Amino acid sequence: MTLPDTRIAATAWIKSNVPPGSGVLIDQPDVSPAVPMTRAEADDLQRKNAALGSARARYYALMIDFHPGGGWRVFRLMRSAEDLSVPPNHLHRVEREGAFIDMRAGLAAARTAGISYVVTSSFGATPERSPELARLFKDLSTQGRVLVRFDPDGKTVVGPTLQIYLIDAAAQRRKTVVLDYGPRADDGGFSSASQ
Repeated sequence: MTLPDTRIAATAWIKSNVPPGSGVLIDQPDVSPAVPMTRAEADDLQRKNAALGSARARYYALMIDFHPGGGWRVFRLMRSAEDLSVPPNHLHRVEREGAFIDMRAGLAAARTAGISYVVTSSFGATPERSPELARLFKDLSTQGRVLVRFDPDGKTVVGPTLQIYLIDAAAQRRKTVVLDYGPRADDGGFSSASQ
């Protein structure tokens, strides 16, 4: 029997609560919710990879051919080769072929890129594991607003702790209802709250 995973719950929450086409920053795909990209983004990445002569161009071409519509503008968090325990030349190639953003200077780069939502993962970059991203985490704590948090309990729900932040200042001023589907240690289930 497979237990529910926080990444699946977060993916469902994003699909229900984040407007399609919004910019979303995630960490590595295996530690983050599966956020489908827009067809336009897949098209941009296909052209970029074709120009680089990368085999990934075919991957994006197939994604375009079978794209169901909708999606989000998905950006990936740049991390150091040391942090990811990968060879630097491999990381450089992957970053060149994808939609990565350097967040060492904090949230300003995300806002410039049109990112409104940031997803953090306890299995990904953290202030302790990724000290070069300390400014990003400081900015998230002072300028971002946690919309929802997904916590595993190790018994009924597995996966990383995920937090979805809203960093768009205009959207933060609007009254929103925040649904928190993360399990709680005190009740072992899911709860919702409004703000």
